[in-house]
Amino acid sequence: MSQTLRVPGSTDAQTAWYVDLYEETEKLRLLVGLEGGRNAVIHRINELEKAQGGTVKFGLRRRIDEGFLPSGTDVSGNETELNTLMDSIIIEEKNFGIKDAGPLSRQVVFYDMDKESKQALAEQAATNTDREYIDALYTRNDIVFYESGGTAAITATLATATEAVTSADKVSPEMVTKLKNFAQSFRGSGFIPLRPVDVGTGEKAFIFLTNHEALTDMENDSTFVASQQLALERSKSNPIFKGSYAYWRGVIFFVTDNGIQTGTNTSSVPYVHSHFLGAQALCSAHATMPEIVEEKDDYGRKHGMAYLSMWNTGKSKFATNSGSNMQYGSINVVTATAQLTNLTLS
Repeated sequence: MSQTLRVPGSTDAQTAWYVDLYEETEKLRLLVGLEGGRNAVIHRINELEKAQGGTVKFGLRRRIDEGFLPSGTDVSGNETELNTLMDSIIIEEKNFGIKDAGPLSRQVVFYDMDKESKQALAEQAATNTDREYIDALYTRNDIVFYESGGTAAITATLATATEAVTSADKVSPEMVTKLKNFAQSFRGSGFIPLRPVDVGTGEKAFIFLTNHEALTDMENDSTFVASQQLALERSKSNPIFKGSYAYWRGVIFFVTDNGIQTGTNTSSVPYVHSHFLGAQALCSAHATMPEIVEEKDDYGRKHGMAYLSMWNTGKSKFATNSGSNMQYGSINVVTATAQLTNLTLS
């Protein structure tokens, strides 16, 4: 027998919006503390009047590098232009749902299936949202930082960096310091230096997004370990530290296995593709607030629940003077890792 399609929210469907469940979803998200205005890592705009397919524009602000004018020089006619770069995001639907098979499926389990369904939906919504951000960071690879035999280098392709890293080129305090200083000073090939984000008490920091394997060796570095007590004190007063893993001289580490790319190069060196992030590394446009909707159909026999949202995100980019696009606010990073995922039982 055919079934009539019911749209969640229509008059013939039993629906309920769970505000507390949406709030629980936000608490479960690793990257929620990175969202904010134009000085946050993820520049989020709520354009609640937009529909699917609508475009939201973002202004990307670059640093001014001009010094003071010589004493006695007229300011009029010698002003520096405030360069504002533009990017845009096209709104999309991002929905998913779960449904049981009927009353018998709810009775044969030893737990409350409706309650567990709600929790599973919240957890998956949190995972999916963070994954969208992480996937977006891999869409452009204009600047890739890596070390080969301990020597820092940059390239415009992930493949070049991936093949160049040796087993010794892991994440280390020295490597992170090089990367941070490069991110703040490099201006070649049209690249714009990253802007750090405010972490409170007048301090600025960058974000290093990677996975657990990448930090295995650095976690055993005595200098790095000793520095973490100070980082713990800082983390108590600022939401950007929510979910953070470690801190090193102006760099906050966020660690996840959700979408971080790994593999082994042709020299059998395990590697990870990580991300070094500053302000406006990502743009995120939301046309509606997410809804969590419950629907009971087949005369109330089948219970379903859906997470409904309309938004999109993208890696920030801008047009250079030559007309090509360049990523903005982020640097791709390739390092070797400790070989843990390939371990096998003997």
